[in-house]
Amino acid sequence: MIRPLSSSDNKKALAIFMKQSWPGSASWSKESLEEELKQAKSLGYFKDQQLLAFLLYRQVFDEVEITLLLTDPVFEGQGLMTTLLASFVSCPLTIFLEVHEKNHKALMLYQKFHFQQIHRRTGYYSDGGDALVLKKEKSRGCDF
Repeated sequence: MIRPLSSSDNKKALAIFMKQSWPGSASWSKESLEEELKQAKSLGYFKDQQLLAFLLYRQVFDEVEITLLLTDPVFEGQGLMTTLLASFVSCPLTIFLEVHEKNHKALMLYQKFHFQQIHRRTGYYSDGGDALVLKKEKSRGCDF
């Protein structure tokens, strides 16, 4: 089931975050995620009420910036983020996100959904890596 996270899901989201490491992850701290969970909108992928994957985003009118996408490492490779992102990108919104240039798994996922690179932020991450700014144009429908 895909639904927005409730405040009671925040601890589960933090637990998923604490298990993670990805190119660019050093730019996130537990405190910054706690704040983002309070401020951002969210969608989570649940099975038997267990949070398996989630995404956080901020919306202004018909534009959205996805700020974080994570899957519990135990459930990686099962297509959960593909399913979650598919329901999200079906909405009539222009979607932006940024990704570390070396986060190849994420880049493959975004290419699958026809995100296009519109900018490069050179040396953006603490490891010296570039941030790629991606954009997906509006779609027609919405599943949630």
